Amino acid sequence: MSYAEEKRFPNLKANDYLAVTIPATQSAMVFRVKVRVNPESRLNYGAIPLVSGTNLSGYDAATVAVPANGVIPGRAYTGVGSGYAMALTGAYDSSDMWYTNEDYRDRIFYIVAKTTPSWLQLGIEFPKGVQQYRFQRDNVMVGVGTNFGFSRGAIETVQFPDIHQSLRVGNDTNLPVYTGLHYQYNELIIETPRDPLTIYNILAGRVPSYRVDLPVMVQDSSIPINLQKVYGYTGFDMTLLSDPTAAVKDYTDTLTGVII
Repeated sequence: MSYAEEKRFPNLKANDYLAVTIPATQSAMVFRVKVRVNPESRLNYGAIPLVSGTNLSGYDAATVAVPANGVIPGRAYTGVGSGYAMALTGAYDSSDMWYTNEDYRDRIFYIVAKTTPSWLQLGIEFPKGVQQYRFQRDNVMVGVGTNFGFSRGAIETVQFPDIHQSLRVGNDTNLPVYTGLHYQYNELIIETPRDPLTIYNILAGRVPSYRVDLPVMVQDSSIPINLQKVYGYTGFDMTLLSDPTAAVKDYTDTLTGVII
């Protein structure tokens, strides 16, 4: 059974809360949805942009050539730093359809990438080019191209302004397959709740919310820099959840710098 079949992904609506956790810093960004811009959440992108003749990394060999556009060869995967950003003519960045800058700080994208076949290995580079999937701190690199640490068939993320992400894909069977990619996405106009107790209750699980754990096991310096620039803070400290008084005090201080 694929991850897509095991998990039901939501379409968020006005007044829903979204908590986006950053495991590397044990912190979370918290948002209230003001409105979902797109009533239709499905976007059929087409084939994954695999280009005929280019080389992928191999499970068994050093490299494996792509046999035709959109086809991933057997026993091959996109290596670290080679993940795909999806092009879209007319987007803010036509080479990366989900990317925006800080002028778009009032909106984020909740994104679920789904593939056919549904058994393809999937992972996200956050930010682009950074291998985030680890086991036992830094002892073992896992994820696409290894034995575990990846999703199959579907993977979710949240796109913040000013951060490029990319999609890695792997085919651990011996069959070349034509690929398909479609998205379930929510373009959300958001704000940060201004009540520190509400934020505490969201993160403590006392107030209903949807939670997305970003694939950020190692803190890349660009992440806090961009979050600070875009939102005025880098996350609410989740290590304080066992002490409500300390947490609310800390969240009160954090809220003084919040921009949106």
